[in-house]
Amino acid sequence: MKNSYPLIIGFLVLSVGFLNAHPTGNLCVFQDQAYWSYIEPVDDQEHHACIWRMDSTGKKSLFRQSKYAASDFMLQNADTALYILERRYLSSQDIFELRLFKYEGQGPAQLIWDWFRDPLRVGEAGFKMLSDQELLFVRYPSLFRLKKQGEPQLDPSISDTLHKMRAVGPNQILFGGDFYAWLRSDEGQLLQDWPIIGDPNADATKAPMGRNSIFGMDYHKGHLLIAYWGKRQFLIYDPKGKSRILLQHKDPYTPHWVCFWDKKALLFASALYWDGRTPEPRLVVSGW
Repeated sequence: MKNSYPLIIGFLVLSVGFLNAHPTGNLCVFQDQAYWSYIEPVDDQEHHACIWRMDSTGKKSLFRQSKYAASDFMLQNADTALYILERRYLSSQDIFELRLFKYEGQGPAQLIWDWFRDPLRVGEAGFKMLSDQELLFVRYPSLFRLKKQGEPQLDPSISDTLHKMRAVGPNQILFGGDFYAWLRSDEGQLLQDWPIIGDPNADATKAPMGRNSIFGMDYHKGHLLIAYWGKRQFLIYDPKGKSRILLQHKDPYTPHWVCFWDKKALLFASALYWDGRTPEPRLVVSGW
């Protein structure tokens, strides 16, 4: 894998390899290291998922590799642990299965939930561990709870249409709808909201794949960071709701994941081609 670290107009641009397919996954920071998921090897036609990590100097290493084809990793960082959902597709049975690991920063990640059937594709739109025995997740358009060895149960505490969620603190969850977002406590108290994010009236025919939508989101000290797929932008909103563009991509790059890292913002995009070439991911480290 080629690595390059040129400093360009205030941005650190990291070439992170090449993907055959746009993987399910996300980007987060745990114990001052960034973690993200995609596939490995980079030309793998069977889509074996992996997790890479990067320290504050930009040094990258392979953290975890799935043994299973058609697999994905989804991540959630907590104060004392990184939770890792591993999903695999069993083509012979046409089902998805899921298992859960807990990594506490030393030694190998520990398996805490063994394989179980996953008809709702838990974690794909975000999840939060409420304890090692229960998690909260979004499956469009609703919020669900899942206990270990149990079945998903609808959580009626939110009636709004949900597209995504992200755990952003020990007692905070960021939720996203079509073009709005809000922050609430685990107990349901509204802490902050953004009635309009992105541009709901943008021309979808000019958006990648005709999708005028918001992908990744993150929150830090009153600020909201979003990956706006529809206009190929990374936007940040201040505590008063005023937005500015951190990075404007051009075709073929399309934003999808974001993460705050202290005074830095991690901005992850992929170049999407339609001529047989594989997508080309790019991670940009920006001040904010």
